Amino acid sequence: MRISVKKTLLQLISIIVIVNFAGVGSAAVIDLTDDIQMNIDGKFEGMVYFDAVDNNFYEDTLVTDGRLLLNGDVFIESLDTYVKIGAQFRHEIFNGFNNESDPDVSMREAYVELRKEKYNFAVGRQIVTWGKLDDSVIVDRINPQDYSHYILYDKQERKDPALMMLYKYFNDDVSMEVAYLPFFEPSHVKMFGSDWAMFGHLLEAVNYGTYTSAQKSAVNSIAISDHDTVTDKSLKNSQVGVRFRGKVNDVDYSLYYMNVYNSVTVLKEKTANGTIVKRFLYAPTDANLSSLVSSNLSAYDYVLEKVHPRVNVIGADYETVIGEYGFRGEMAFLMGMPFTRQNFSYVEKDMISVGIGVDHTTASNIYFDLQLVQDYILNYESLFAQERSPLSVTGTISKDFLRGKLGLELDWAFNISYSDWMINPQVSYEVASGVDVKVGSFIFEDGDEPSTLFGKFDENDVIYVKTGLSF
Repeated sequence: MRISVKKTLLQLISIIVIVNFAGVGSAAVIDLTDDIQMNIDGKFEGMVYFDAVDNNFYEDTLVTDGRLLLNGDVFIESLDTYVKIGAQFRHEIFNGFNNESDPDVSMREAYVELRKEKYNFAVGRQIVTWGKLDDSVIVDRINPQDYSHYILYDKQERKDPALMMLYKYFNDDVSMEVAYLPFFEPSHVKMFGSDWAMFGHLLEAVNYGTYTSAQKSAVNSIAISDHDTVTDKSLKNSQVGVRFRGKVNDVDYSLYYMNVYNSVTVLKEKTANGTIVKRFLYAPTDANLSSLVSSNLSAYDYVLEKVHPRVNVIGADYETVIGEYGFRGEMAFLMGMPFTRQNFSYVEKDMISVGIGVDHTTASNIYFDLQLVQDYILNYESLFAQERSPLSVTGTISKDFLRGKLGLELDWAFNISYSDWMINPQVSYEVASGVDVKVGSFIFEDGDEPSTLFGKFDENDVIYVKTGLSF
């Protein structure tokens, strides 16, 4: 049944009104006894985004994403014990070629933590943030992320909690954290059927396009195996991360070691002929489609596997202030990262990744942030859409007005090596205490290379409205 734009907007407005008048204007702190304190808070977040340009018949014209997050925590002083439970109620509505409604209830952070003078020990579903750079993933590799809306949410919002044991030791000079994850949970990445899927609406474009029956049959024969043994609930798939933190003069630093899985799905061919299938998926030209049809592939050739290779990470970060400028950076040596060769076969390579950043607030209250990230692939060979040492730069510039009620912000990213870019202008306004509204846009440009990070979403420019209510 078709879901109208009017109905979508009315649903979003209704949720906002219900939450606003539910009598939950602020977080509730309850002293159950002299020994036990309870805190209850939450946040409603709603986002509606519109397709800015009608590029094709298959894309979503309007999407509504409403999320209600509820958190409760209890601290029992006599037991030095802290308990946190969080839940999320989410309802997504997609309007366009495929009209869908997707309600979901999930557990967020939920753990028990023992808090002592020199250490903390927590068990349960948790979110860990490591590293110093915003929205760049160099050493921040413990938690999976939700890429179902790509980067319309920032890194912290995209993070999903994971089951782990987290130990923290600290004294006046150094501190240490050890995270042990008994199971692996991958990041959420759609393969097909979404504006933000890895291969977009490729299947719809072929099935509803002016293609021959042989071409349609070949494309529909492509199968991606959902079963990956590393996602089995087995201790053999456990992961571990260690961080040591210290300070030298005015420089805060951390040293890392991680043995983790690459959380983002990469496709691997099961047979040598599987590279023909991958060539069409990654570069869906008429020539590659003709090759797919004429190659007389077997059913087994059409099957591609989802893989998440185990990666060893040795890294470090730092942060300091010099005058009125903040400086920070991250670096990591990553062993076993997945890549695709120029002939579309799967390969793993070691890689060095380095990022540096600087931020400053001027006398007129203008904030800016600039980050530069460069990778270097060891034992390089010709790879698909991947140079040996790609370089990218990201930045933010913002200013508040009306005593912080009105905010103007511009986030941007430019891949120097590939010439693709993204800009995200945004205006925000605090309607009342704990209530804000944001209006903005995401604009992507491929730089004449459609397979790049932003290039694959060149036709997905959106205009959005966000509302947030904290209580």
